[in-house]
Amino acid sequence: MKKYMDLESEKNLICQMLIKPDIIAEVYSVVKPEAFADPDCKASYEYLIKAFNAGQVIDQSMYVIGCETVLASRRSEIAGATFTASNWDFYAKRIKDNFLARTCLQACREICTGLTAENAAESMSRLAGIASEAIDATGTGKRTVMGSLAEKFSEELDRRFQQRGELRGYDTGLNNLNTLLNGLPNEYIVIGARPSMGKTALGEQIAMKLSEKIKVCFWELEMGEMSMFERGLANISGIEMQKLRSTFMSENQLSIVSGKIGVLGANENFIIRTGTRDIDEICTASRAEVLSRGCKAIFIDHAGLLKSTGSHRASWENFVEISHKLQELQRELNVPLVLLSQLGREAEGAKSTTMANLRGSGAFEEDADIIIAIERERAKSATEYQIPTILNVQKNRNGATGNVYTIFMPAKVKFVDGKSPEEMAREENKS
Repeated sequence: MKKYMDLESEKNLICQMLIKPDIIAEVYSVVKPEAFADPDCKASYEYLIKAFNAGQVIDQSMYVIGCETVLASRRSEIAGATFTASNWDFYAKRIKDNFLARTCLQACREICTGLTAENAAESMSRLAGIASEAIDATGTGKRTVMGSLAEKFSEELDRRFQQRGELRGYDTGLNNLNTLLNGLPNEYIVIGARPSMGKTALGEQIAMKLSEKIKVCFWELEMGEMSMFERGLANISGIEMQKLRSTFMSENQLSIVSGKIGVLGANENFIIRTGTRDIDEICTASRAEVLSRGCKAIFIDHAGLLKSTGSHRASWENFVEISHKLQELQRELNVPLVLLSQLGREAEGAKSTTMANLRGSGAFEEDADIIIAIERERAKSATEYQIPTILNVQKNRNGATGNVYTIFMPAKVKFVDGKSPEEMAREENKS
């Protein structure tokens, strides 16, 4: 059995959790305590999970001092096992695989001892049961009995009835979009557009609106924090970006901007994350933002800049891995996860787009709950302030699809509600 006990991996994983506590939530989704072969490593793991769930500050010193179920000499040994936390998933997989191997070997030994032709069917059933329990213990997947959902849904139905007339999701700040989606739901949402067509502006504007009520984590992989701040300031102040970045602001404009700076300065709900493009690091940190810091929505700008561990593979394979991980993250955390994505070059100049125009479209088409494409003409001049823009909801797994009519004001980095051609025709006829 020692063949399937990798004690070095167990010690390294515990040490990595001490070095970088942000990975704890993701580690627990992969490995359960039962998977550890070493009793001290198992006790250490359970101690860290309990401390993490209690919101305690986790580091090497708190473990060495506080984990009294493990001998002091072993605590020091485990805490000093490694100096990096960059490859925790490698050790987690080793621990999980060894646990499955030990379980399989033990089960086969026990069953083979009394195996006869007469009890073969029963023995196979026992083996399948042991295998199922072992897989559950690794944290792989989730098993739910349909009947257990009845009471939970009844409570949800009652809540919906009490809140009838209100949006089910979060207010996006765009009434037309709220009407079609019934607010921004707790789903995996992809917003696609060609470069410089407003996808970041739309994502930031919706995130800003949400941050009036809830904490939002916005991963900005392209711009710096101050660029994000400037764009947000232009959006809420109505002062053009060109004016904000120039030395020709009037006193009145300066007064307006100063007031809005105070508004943004008081906003502690909008969290900007930068500094990494690695999908595993982003997923791990997002879990910490939601589970430990109370964030209720995640935005990522944008898909084309995300990197996966399989960088040597074809780009479409990386998109598949990235999309699957984001889908799993959204399902686990049950918050809106909005991924901004570029459309392929074939969408340039097209009157309308399809889901196939999304870069890495196969993965996004399959995984996303909602897909929205931004469709508009490019500005014909630098003085064009209002551009009719369609938010084409091409996929909505749990609701309606269709066009949402808006006006994009590039100088103010802002979307406002627009009118459909039918509405404009009716107004013209009345006049």
